[in-house]
Amino acid sequence: MLLSVSEGPLIHLLRHTMCELLKSLMGRFLKTHILGDKEGKHLLAIDYSKPDNQLSMSQMEVGEKTRSALSKLSDDQQKKAPLGMKQFYVDTTKYLIGHLPLDNKLLRDVSFLHPVLRDSKHGAQAIRRLAVMMPTLSEEEVALVTDEWKVYQAGQVDEESATRRVDHYWADVFQEKSLQGEWKYSVLQKLEKGLLCLAHGNADVERSLSANKF
Repeated sequence: MLLSVSEGPLIHLLRHTMCELLKSLMGRFLKTHILGDKEGKHLLAIDYSKPDNQLSMSQMEVGEKTRSALSKLSDDQQKKAPLGMKQFYVDTTKYLIGHLPLDNKLLRDVSFLHPVLRDSKHGAQAIRRLAVMMPTLSEEEVALVTDEWKVYQAGQVDEESATRRVDHYWADVFQEKSLQGEWKYSVLQKLEKGLLCLAHGNADVERSLSANKF
């Protein structure tokens, strides 16, 4: 399971968590500058099998216990074992790249619900794309949601918001009213509540089925 068990929505963290998982693995046998700050499709495009992009056997990260165990092997075994380890890293990377939806547009855009991305210049476009995807919003509401997002971006934010559950954070945001006493984010609220209801995995479903003895 990519994300720790939580009672709150985690869909907005899924893409970032998958990228971190893949980068953590690739960082064990690839040179740092090859990874850089790449994410999503740019991470998928890395030529991880190219020898020039890989670390030398002595630089490859295998863990201290493994290195200690290797030192007790014969010289011939010490040469062969790292080759097998590197191949394991390469094969595992290939598998993850083939199965992780890092280029999924919905997961990319929904990550902008995280409070730390509030000021991103790409946020408004992402919110509009999400609004178009959601069947519950009318064409008129799609046009209004980016306006409300820009109002949200221009407002004040609690510095501790990034550490709170995302649904609790947005619940407070949606309590804000204009000077006329109207809700500031009536359409944005409709969109984001629908998005935060999306499951980030099947663990919660499996637990509910188990609890109900299905």
